[in-house]
Amino acid sequence: MRTLPRGVMLLLIGAALIGCVANSTHTTRSVTRKRSDIDKRADAAKPAKEIRGIDADGKSFQLSEYRGKVVLLDFWASWCGPCRSMFPHERSLVQKYEGRPFAFLGIDEDDDRETLQKAQKEHKLNWRSWWDEGGSVAREWQVRGFPTLYLIDHKGLIRWHEVGVPEDLKKMDELIERLVKEAESEDGKQAALSRK
Repeated sequence: MRTLPRGVMLLLIGAALIGCVANSTHTTRSVTRKRSDIDKRADAAKPAKEIRGIDADGKSFQLSEYRGKVVLLDFWASWCGPCRSMFPHERSLVQKYEGRPFAFLGIDEDDDRETLQKAQKEHKLNWRSWWDEGGSVAREWQVRGFPTLYLIDHKGLIRWHEVGVPEDLKKMDELIERLVKEAESEDGKQAALSRK
């Protein structure tokens, strides 16, 4: 059995470790800034761009179908270790918010739909993902690394985003909870107005 030279092995390991983040200098700087300013950024919202495409089964869907719900959008790929490390937490979010105005949606950057289907089955992913053939959605959203997360409120406004695995998942979860409660509160107000 033949082994690779040590230098080649180290190069491959290094590439794998940083392979999910396209520009680590930019990412480190922006992630640090974002974490320290999460609440301020939550108030400076801008509209989310529409996403149209197909899921793993080839069925069409679009982001605007989820208006009225808080959406956590995850740009990911099955080859990305940090993306896979988020799967257990993401599955728990889907379960926690079942029946509430929340949706977790993915944008898969794998080369083919079969890889997306295999990843969904192998990792028991309980959310819907677009297959981003050719990476056009990632380019339009200016994704610089994986995972990239966007939190969109029930009005379709981006309230937070992060490149890489969030260092403090509790802060992200608190913001999700706050936005879901806002959506529920607004739904309750609209229901009361419609009964009058």
